[in-house]
Amino acid sequence: MKSLLIFFLSLSLSLFFPGFRKRERAKNFVAMAAVVMSYYCKPSPFLGHFPSYLAKSSSRQVAGTAVQESKISALFWGSKKSVQPKELDVSVSLQDSILTGGGLEKQITPKRISLSIISSISEVSSHEWDACNLDATGPDKFNPFLSHGFLSSLEESRSAVKSQVSSLHVTFPTEKEWHMLKEKGFLQRIGMQYHWKNRNYKNFDEFLMDMKQSKRKNIRQERKKVSTQNLSMKRLRGYEIKARHWDTFYSFYRNTTDNKWGTPYLTRDFFHTMGSKMGDQVLLVVAEEGDELVAGALNIIGGDTLFGRLWGCHPKAYYPSLHFEACYYQAIEAAIELNLNTVEAGAQGEHKIQRGYLPVLTYSCHYLIDEAFRKAIEEFLVRESTQVKLVMKLIHDSGPLKEGIK
Repeated sequence: MKSLLIFFLSLSLSLFFPGFRKRERAKNFVAMAAVVMSYYCKPSPFLGHFPSYLAKSSSRQVAGTAVQESKISALFWGSKKSVQPKELDVSVSLQDSILTGGGLEKQITPKRISLSIISSISEVSSHEWDACNLDATGPDKFNPFLSHGFLSSLEESRSAVKSQVSSLHVTFPTEKEWHMLKEKGFLQRIGMQYHWKNRNYKNFDEFLMDMKQSKRKNIRQERKKVSTQNLSMKRLRGYEIKARHWDTFYSFYRNTTDNKWGTPYLTRDFFHTMGSKMGDQVLLVVAEEGDELVAGALNIIGGDTLFGRLWGCHPKAYYPSLHFEACYYQAIEAAIELNLNTVEAGAQGEHKIQRGYLPVLTYSCHYLIDEAFRKAIEEFLVRESTQVKLVMKLIHDSGPLKEGIK
């Protein structure tokens, strides 16, 4: 039997070989090919399994399906030197233990390792890729942005394209990965996002009772404003999201990027493809005035987290408090309904604090080739880290929750 074991790494394989010169190492930073490794051992416990709430709708067909014998046991992102697949037999030790399902299994000696280089995620089957993703994190921390459906949607819609790089940036690694990358020459950075925490709430009103009286009153007033504007809010998943929803949401997305002087790197096809591939992992909050869609917020469901990512509205309309309702309050209600621990509502936004979202540390790592530029950034990051920690403490000390609630 074969198993799946994955290491999702956003850096070159050459980083793990210190004998490489800096110039050679930099060339290998272009992460466009995957090295796929196979060996004989115990099968992954996660093949064909996803968190239970992702299988509620009939549109989700992955959970419980029959799983064929796995061919892939590890994925490494590395440089692409050739589009031609190569296979080689190697005699190599995988140390004394193999990590699968979040724990160390008994000692296993691999009999054969095959390496091949691929240039597209489409060359790896979705169930094997996603099993590897689960094997790396466990179901509770399943990362939907590393799923085959999400990444292949970026690739097929040409929202992600190949390019040359002069630096490498790894965003949102775990704290353990953050420390590991420092040992490989990366600069460390901490940041701050605002997350909502589910304290085993049964409903939205129960959450409000943990808020200070002034904050609780403000939230109720904001929600009332939406209902008095003849707006109806809907949370759509899987097959409930039709092509017309994605077409309209794309126009909302373009309106947001145009107003914010942003770059619309996601194409219209991306939303259609992602919705088709990811099924019930996608939660689209929409606001309707009569039969017309006037606003929407895109969320992706992970293992124990709801990730809020994009928001947009009709370019010629303004609805007071609708942004807060669609992006924050509907997300909280969805997390309570799905029994998720966290709502991660994206970057920035001190206005989230009074609506129950508190700051948490985020991590990133940065590799810069130019030594002078690297030195200047390194000095800045030291000063920035001190300020981030200070601001977080001040916010927590004067936060929106009642005293004693953490």
